[in-house]
Amino acid sequence: MNTLRLIRIVALVGILRLTAVEAAVSLPEVFSDHMVLQQGQINPIWGWASPNETVVIEIGDQRHTVVADERGQWRAELEPLRAGGPYILEVRGPNLLRIEDVLVGEVWFTSGQSNMRFPVSATASAAETIASSRCEDIRFFQVAQHSALEPVDHNPSKWRVCSASTVGGFSAVAYFFGKRLQEALGVPVGLIDASWGGTSAEEWTRRDELDSDPMFRAILERWERAGASARRFFTGDLQVEIELDDLVFLPKDSREPPLILDDFEDGDFVTRLFGRWLAPDPRPWGHRSLTVREGEDGSLRLVSRFRPGGAVQARVDYGPGRYVDLSRYGAIRFRCRGYGHLKFHSLQPDVDDWDNFAAGLIHLTPEWRTHTIRFEDLSQAGWGKRRTFTPTRLSGAVFEVQPAEELPRPPSGLFNGMVHPIVPFGLRGVVWYQGEGNAGRAYQYRSLLPALIRSWRSAWMKPRLPFLVVQLPGYGARASEPGESSWAELREAQLAATLNDDRVGLAVTVDLGEDDDVHPREKREVGRRLALLALGEVFGEDIVSSGPLFRSARRVGNSIRVEFAHTGGGLVGLGGAPLTGFVIAGEDRRFVRADTRIEDAAVIVSSAAVPNPVAVRYAWADNPEHSLYNADGLPASPFRTDDWPGVTVDRR
Repeated sequence: MNTLRLIRIVALVGILRLTAVEAAVSLPEVFSDHMVLQQGQINPIWGWASPNETVVIEIGDQRHTVVADERGQWRAELEPLRAGGPYILEVRGPNLLRIEDVLVGEVWFTSGQSNMRFPVSATASAAETIASSRCEDIRFFQVAQHSALEPVDHNPSKWRVCSASTVGGFSAVAYFFGKRLQEALGVPVGLIDASWGGTSAEEWTRRDELDSDPMFRAILERWERAGASARRFFTGDLQVEIELDDLVFLPKDSREPPLILDDFEDGDFVTRLFGRWLAPDPRPWGHRSLTVREGEDGSLRLVSRFRPGGAVQARVDYGPGRYVDLSRYGAIRFRCRGYGHLKFHSLQPDVDDWDNFAAGLIHLTPEWRTHTIRFEDLSQAGWGKRRTFTPTRLSGAVFEVQPAEELPRPPSGLFNGMVHPIVPFGLRGVVWYQGEGNAGRAYQYRSLLPALIRSWRSAWMKPRLPFLVVQLPGYGARASEPGESSWAELREAQLAATLNDDRVGLAVTVDLGEDDDVHPREKREVGRRLALLALGEVFGEDIVSSGPLFRSARRVGNSIRVEFAHTGGGLVGLGGAPLTGFVIAGEDRRFVRADTRIEDAAVIVSSAAVPNPVAVRYAWADNPEHSLYNADGLPASPFRTDDWPGVTVDRR
């Protein structure tokens, strides 16, 4: 065969391959094996192909034919299906996509920050829950964490069937909510969770809504001032290199020799105690990208390409369930250089969540510097319940690399990266558990939460898409006297969203908090209360689905009569005890503890110290006293009857 003919054949094969790749029909990742489609509604299905390509979609006895537009995008709408399955969904173009084990039932999108992301494995009843979790009629789709400057079409994940091997890492609130729904309705339930700890509501809100309201101008201006570095950070272009060397543990007794953890002279990156250094695997939309390689003079070089989300980590650990006793040692010493910040974490097997013991940030310089971190100075890095540091049980170490600058996160970034790829997948409703990240700007949240809800409804083109909002639990030290509270103002903003929109429900959890842990571990009851809301407010069942909500207040002599909705079988004090948590004030705005009595669907509030009352507040604190329930066991939402400026009114 002559050379020219061979070249022509190779070129032809290449053209045919290219044509086949271009013509291949494809789907978003949310269409995958084990998925759940929403019953009783039209289900959009969409994807990509070559421009003007014919695409055929089949499921059950339905067959739909569509043609891709000039950009190669196509969309079809499946006619409403009854609950059941399994079905096979087939999508044909030049190629065939076959999605198996498709169920039809109820689909809910759950989202928020760390209390929504909080996994089943960290709950108070984790072992029991996981052991009894197998249910093939419950399916999970965990949206990969990704913040993007522009809307993206893909998010790499897949549906999983609920089992002991899959439920542990999934959202506990979502799971307990879905389990209750599945048991009550007797149909499959699909849960799509998009959550990320420490995030703010503006990150989850579509940009056109933020642009349309002057209330949010300060949010947008903060991002604009961040400049090019922040934009590079969120496009994966910000790279940092650091070097580590001469890691040693220093004995408490200065007469003893130090214990060398690793001096990296052998080049194998295997420590003398804990094993091999581990670098997180780079992920297409992940927030960690790091490689471990040999540096100059036999050091350990960590090359980090930052993805949206922040820090990356190099980790070394002793293995599951294993640890070493370093009680003879009081500190770790190492040399490092580079650009950015470094943070040391000590791993302990009895800290089973993300709150490792850590030291403060080390600012790196281009020159080698020696740093010593004493074990007694380590504290838990996160917001979790504080535990005592125990050097007798060390299971490893982490070196976390952060950018040199404190970079803000982009408004709408999480909508673009985690919500947009799921739109317009068929849903029954949304569960939203977020607010801690906006508590310092609670007055703004009055506008921000409705804007987020509008933006999601607009994206799905469902103006009455139900939202179930989890109100913040109690957290922090209990105040001895009445006062102001940013967390109370945030709860008020969440309550206002409920009162102003009949398709927004509120799950009150003020009684489920822990004073020393912003991540309360009792998530089962949160899920139950959300399921009650869904069954009563969305599915129309004749049940008591909410605790008492403030309706009105009026002066009666020297007292104030406060009326409530959702009283169910009547108002009661917790455990039959007298009511607490009510305070009252006159025109001087000085609140004092109040006397109370229940009268029908109202509470009569008074105080001898306030002969001319004008305002009542209930459970108005970060971690308030709470006592008012209905006879069905659901707590009343905190509230106030005044509109006096709070502590967050000027914060944007």
